[in-house]
Amino acid sequence: TGRRQCKRNRRDECEDEDSEDEDEQLVCNMTGDRWESLPFPVIIYSGACASVMPKDWCPHVETHSTPESRAKEYFRAANGHKIFNEGQKVVNMMTREGIKRDMKFIVCDVSKALGSVSQMCKTGHRVVYNPPWEQEGPYIEHIETGERMWLEEKGGLYILGAKVAPKHKQTY
Repeated sequence: TGRRQCKRNRRDECEDEDSEDEDEQLVCNMTGDRWESLPFPVIIYSGACASVMPKDWCPHVETHSTPESRAKEYFRAANGHKIFNEGQKVVNMMTREGIKRDMKFIVCDVSKALGSVSQMCKTGHRVVYNPPWEQEGPYIEHIETGERMWLEEKGGLYILGAKVAPKHKQTY
């Protein structure tokens, strides 16, 4: 109770608000010494060419430079702004089902994490978007093992809830 949460207003400034929802805790509350929720769940997005994460998320996970970040590679946002690649984080995460995955994110100046469907497919997964009334909801499935990570639909977005491993359990 009384956990500080970041709420964005029109000017994108932070305002304090009490929250009891563990999935919406602030980045600055992440200590890296226990399994912790991301500030917001990962949005699974078929339009993303790469999985991206805000640069201040998971401060206990090292950001590694890549040839693309050293070459100042960038993406174009929908509004035309350049979003520069600032390196890569490989984040060890565990889904609500208890499935552990190392997820690669490009670190950049974005406000939320996006999980690229095309990148997931390249690593042997399939992403299934079922309508809410279907018995089997939306999920990510590892093709070889059949493990399923269930997605939740919120406000028209499909999200993956996961916890981030503490620093001593990160594999990269």
